[in-house]
Amino acid sequence: MTLSAATLPPLAAGEGHYELWISFPQDELRLQKPVHGDEAYVSFGKFNATGNGQLMDLNGKAMVFAPKPGVEIDINLAVDAVLSVERESDTDNRPSSRLLGGEFTGNDRRATATLRADSKDAVGFDFTGSSGSYLLQTPSTPDTLDFNRGLWWMRPNETAGLSNLPALTDTSGWNYEGWLVDQSGAQPQYYSTGTFLTAIGADADGAGLTAGGGTGLPFPGQDFVREALGIPLPPPLDNGSLAVLVTLEPVPDNSRQPFYLVILKDERIEPNSAGPQTAAPMQNVAASSFPSAMVIIDR
Repeated sequence: MTLSAATLPPLAAGEGHYELWISFPQDELRLQKPVHGDEAYVSFGKFNATGNGQLMDLNGKAMVFAPKPGVEIDINLAVDAVLSVERESDTDNRPSSRLLGGEFTGNDRRATATLRADSKDAVGFDFTGSSGSYLLQTPSTPDTLDFNRGLWWMRPNETAGLSNLPALTDTSGWNYEGWLVDQSGAQPQYYSTGTFLTAIGADADGAGLTAGGGTGLPFPGQDFVREALGIPLPPPLDNGSLAVLVTLEPVPDNSRQPFYLVILKDERIEPNSAGPQTAAPMQNVAASSFPSAMVIIDR
């Protein structure tokens, strides 16, 4: 069995590793395995990708996909495949954040499964139709002149600024997260605006630790008006050096940088392009951000 995944990006420190799972009919297994409908998943190994497309096991050797010793399966009975993102300390026998999935099809010589994020066994949604816009404003302060110290995904008519983003569940293995990226220095600086499950309603930290004394808005976003807990403030958001992202992040997420699954992006907050009554649009980049893969079984 081989996994072809030339577009699979490496996972950085704190982002965990990949794991390949194959499901088999439950009644064919004599093992206690995570059930998936009438099938059960079996791990075929943990690995990471390199920048040149190679797949390596967690010891840095070329990856060989196989079940653990003692696990008896008939590979010819494979139903579907799932590629998951697992935290670095993962030891359980269940897929966590299911990134890609696909069913096997083929003949008596070869079976293939094309793995995609929009599979029902993975993320389950095609994000290429998502759209978004944001406002610059600071609802947590009474000052109307510091609007360029806050960013919120909403429209001037107080409706959601993010469209066609499915509501996630707290058991899906995924969160959305908003980001500001300061591109003025030699290395980009990342500022999270908070994680969220739906475009309507406050995100996980409301207006954020760096907000003023007032309350935030019922949409994802954050104010950056005062330092808190050693968190530095970004420059004024409309100074021309900051980009804006909305990403899909695996849960749990121990990285302080955006995950590579970028759904929406604004390359640069242009001066005077956004304000309390002016929404700035974002570009959909999901088609170039989400990888795909193929599992091949030669019988």
